[in-house]
Amino acid sequence: MTLSAESSAAWFPSSAPAGHSHRVERLLSLPGQRLASLGGNGRVIVWGLGGASAAQAAAWSLAGADKARGLAATTDGAALLCGCNSGDITAFSCASGAKLAVLSPGKVRSPVLACALSDDGRWVLGAYAAGIVARWEVVTAAEEWAGAPAEGGEE
Repeated sequence: MTLSAESSAAWFPSSAPAGHSHRVERLLSLPGQRLASLGGNGRVIVWGLGGASAAQAAAWSLAGADKARGLAATTDGAALLCGCNSGDITAFSCASGAKLAVLSPGKVRSPVLACALSDDGRWVLGAYAAGIVARWEVVTAAEEWAGAPAEGGEE
């Protein structure tokens, strides 16, 4: 692959694009010429990139002081997973911004630094500031932990 400045296009400035009141901290490419951006204030925007400039398709922020920190998407781009300061991983519709599901850790309340969805869509993973990785099976929402304290140990 060859990239050149001549083949690039500027859709919006990364310092504070329309729709974001803070700089953009994360970008995620989505199918169908779409892009998800996460601003420093935790606002998530899904952009359509089909024309000469970006157009907002959906946008949302989390309630209260909670904010999104990590992004992952389903393989079809229908939903975005947002890892949150609260420790939850919340799924949103890319088309409407509607909340679809919330995965809450039962053992540790620590910010989610990153989240991911397996290629087959079976597992959601969250990396926590407490040094723990949680894994949920999507079908059952059962969670497994790596690096969690032993039973009766301190969290």
